[in-house]
Amino acid sequence: MKKLFSLVLGFLSLNFATYAISDTDAVHHILQFNEMVKELAGGPKRAYLKETFGYESCSGEADFIDGMHPANDAGADNTLANVTNRYTYDQIGTPTAAQLSDQVLTRNDSVQGQRTQILPHQLEIGKWFASSERNFLEYTDPASRKIRALWAGYWRKMDLRCIHAIFDATMNRVADDATEPTAITAESMPASQVMDDILPANIDHKIFSDIKARFLTQYMTGEHIFAGFGPDTWKALVDNSGDRLTNQDYVSSASHFETGNLPTVYGVVPVVHPLFDDTTTLTAEGLLTGNEIGLIGAWTEDGVCWGQFMEETSNMEGPSGYFKGQSAIHVEQFANAVRADDLQVVQGAVVSA
Repeated sequence: MKKLFSLVLGFLSLNFATYAISDTDAVHHILQFNEMVKELAGGPKRAYLKETFGYESCSGEADFIDGMHPANDAGADNTLANVTNRYTYDQIGTPTAAQLSDQVLTRNDSVQGQRTQILPHQLEIGKWFASSERNFLEYTDPASRKIRALWAGYWRKMDLRCIHAIFDATMNRVADDATEPTAITAESMPASQVMDDILPANIDHKIFSDIKARFLTQYMTGEHIFAGFGPDTWKALVDNSGDRLTNQDYVSSASHFETGNLPTVYGVVPVVHPLFDDTTTLTAEGLLTGNEIGLIGAWTEDGVCWGQFMEETSNMEGPSGYFKGQSAIHVEQFANAVRADDLQVVQGAVVSA
């Protein structure tokens, strides 16, 4: 252990020696930075959309998220009068194909799978700074304004991948559990999962019942349903709903405080996030193409998935010869999010008059 520690100190002294930072101080700053990264990851301010998503560990330059195809309704049952007697193969002798299917073999319903392609995105932040004790302390302090500003951009990148998963018009998929991705097709969102465009003046509490009904149609009664709104849309929703959103006949706020359950409106968990109304970003990302001024989305944990290709790594670098007198911090991960089941997602848009 002593030898390993000496090697670490030796490596650090190469990075920091020129700038009168001792080995001990270098170790302290790096450890403090890594601890700060962990603290920020679990703090109250973080990328919280992905926490409502399912999770898959992914690998390679592309991967696939397994799911079920919407066309999986069970076939019709036989009436009692049409039930055929069961026989063994020997009892029939040489059964016809129809006899083999109806009288010998166990029923075999079709269960159609689908695999959604997911590609890794590099999500990273980095910052060079002058190698002074004051700066080292500032860039290892989770309460630092500079650190909070830097991480806000990092979290925003993660949440933007989630926004794409909910609202992208198509997802690349392989049907029928194909083992080789030779027939990747872009599948569009089913019309049943797309709400009519809505004006801000018409947004009220009934939007929750509309969302819930679309999930009930898909036999979903026990899943957490999340509904995302931007701040402007949320304000219109509250202003237009009167006291409905504060009435316990509609909102389960009391059970939230008593039992820790998520507060719901008509069984739907509201999530307010600035990106849903960020028209500049949404337009640049190709998610707004007309007179939309915001997006409304709903999803379940099984409907969307966060795929982690490479876990988050963080490091602090000592002064570089290229940027003389500068040190740096860097955090990155490779991840993405996709819509794994279209029928467990609802898309909507707020439009201008």
